[in-house]
Amino acid sequence: MPESSPPTLSMSGAHRDTKYWQRRAWAYAMAAVLGYALLTLPILTRHKFDPSIFIHGGDRFIDATQLVSPIIVHPNSDGYDGQFFYRMALSPFQLNPSAFGIRLDAPAYRTQRIFYPLLVWVTTFGHAAFVPVAMYLVNLVGLAAVAWFGTRLTARLELPAWIPLVIMLWPGFVVALTHDTAEIVAAAFLLGAVYSYFAKRLFAYAVLGALSTLTRQTTLPVLFGLACFEVIQAIRPDRTDSRWHRTLICALPLAAFPLWLAILHWVLGYPAQERTNLLGWPFLGVAAVLRDTLIGAKHFVQPDRPTLDAVVRAYVVGSICWLLGFCAVVVARVPAVLRMGGTGALATGWLPALALMSLMTARGGWVDQTGYFRAFTECYVVGCLVLAVRPVPRWVAWIMLAGAALALLGAWVLAIGER
Repeated sequence: MPESSPPTLSMSGAHRDTKYWQRRAWAYAMAAVLGYALLTLPILTRHKFDPSIFIHGGDRFIDATQLVSPIIVHPNSDGYDGQFFYRMALSPFQLNPSAFGIRLDAPAYRTQRIFYPLLVWVTTFGHAAFVPVAMYLVNLVGLAAVAWFGTRLTARLELPAWIPLVIMLWPGFVVALTHDTAEIVAAAFLLGAVYSYFAKRLFAYAVLGALSTLTRQTTLPVLFGLACFEVIQAIRPDRTDSRWHRTLICALPLAAFPLWLAILHWVLGYPAQERTNLLGWPFLGVAAVLRDTLIGAKHFVQPDRPTLDAVVRAYVVGSICWLLGFCAVVVARVPAVLRMGGTGALATGWLPALALMSLMTARGGWVDQTGYFRAFTECYVVGCLVLAVRPVPRWVAWIMLAGAALALLGAWVLAIGER
């Protein structure tokens, strides 16, 4: 693997000018906020602009009579993950399994993803009535950050100009925004860390990377892959300089999540293992969900609506096939990217993320009609960068772009329909 420093922004030509790309980054960020806000408008309008509809609370975990501030609670419902983030956002340092009328289903697992609710708590200054709107707004700001860092990375690595658009078309973002979950904020921190890595701002990389793992631990494989790349570069026999200090700094983000787990385990007494049914043998989870969806053993809507269920099942099969095709195309580009020197770090970061996704079970990320989009967020975002470093043929790019747009449209329609 030839040695090469991370690519830097070329200053030749008006379209490579730093100020031009700064303006473009802010324009993309504002467009992302506006676009996703408009996507949520039908849901908000239907529910009199009550942002607590995105929490998707269920009465099996929420006692509405005990809430410190009223939110929408669905009867006879398990709710969704947003209700647990809401519970932690009310008081992130009060990690008892039950408080404020809400019971955590798996305290050790839920409290691992602490930084998104912590951000919400800081934003609201601890005022419970403001938490639902703050959860929504924090995710909108996260989308702006994803677009901003995506555009800045496009400039720094001299990638095709359509890359920020492809990243922002990820269906997992609309799912997270309409369910008050942490994927958007985690992706923002991760992209910020990757940008800092290529900008040689290693301490910023360490901080942003650590925060991404405390927001969503599935960013760890990407950071682990980047650290492995640095180790490989440090031990190469043809090196004439030492870069172990750089390697150690790049490894720092990997310590934050285990430290937080130790605090949860030793201080609060939470078990070290919980929700272990989320991972299994490679590719069995996706094979099982495709089989059950195709033969009709798995339903996504009420049994008395067979036509709608058939349409949703066709969408699930199509979107999963598109996602698997995307991963296959990235895999095919990985060897070439690894030979490109500094940008090879993207490939070594992406491969562990893909490996983790291959282990998801039918009870994990594949459990519902859009949950796999949330799970694949880091894999997709970093995968887009890998594809862009070694661009694919134009017709493949158009297929990937069209697939992302259709998958986003379907996820949006489902998000509206379930409310």
